[in-house]
Amino acid sequence: MDYLSNPLVILAITVVLVLLIIIIRSSTRKKNKDTVNLPFMLNDFLDAIGGLENINSVSSSLSKITLKLKENSKVNIGRVEELGASGIVETKDGFSFIFGNISRDLEELIKSKL
Repeated sequence: MDYLSNPLVILAITVVLVLLIIIIRSSTRKKNKDTVNLPFMLNDFLDAIGGLENINSVSSSLSKITLKLKENSKVNIGRVEELGASGIVETKDGFSFIFGNISRDLEELIKSKL
């Protein structure tokens, strides 16, 4: 067991273990990203904003999803609030909804339907 007293061997073992942890965590995150778990049905949200056909474009940040819409009047604000939006801002050509950490996942799901 003299090799375990060598600092270079201990350093090499530590580096290998850290790399393994990083690889395992990275692969776990990719798997979780494939299975998005929204607290509501996507179709309920789409119905509340006037349907998929009402969307011109969609973008998001970490906590907010922004939709450029054809007709703002088709949005049921009360229903979007019921689905969990903690904030809603209307612009001349759409809405921004604060949904927290699911905003990016919601954007990706909508984009996959467009």
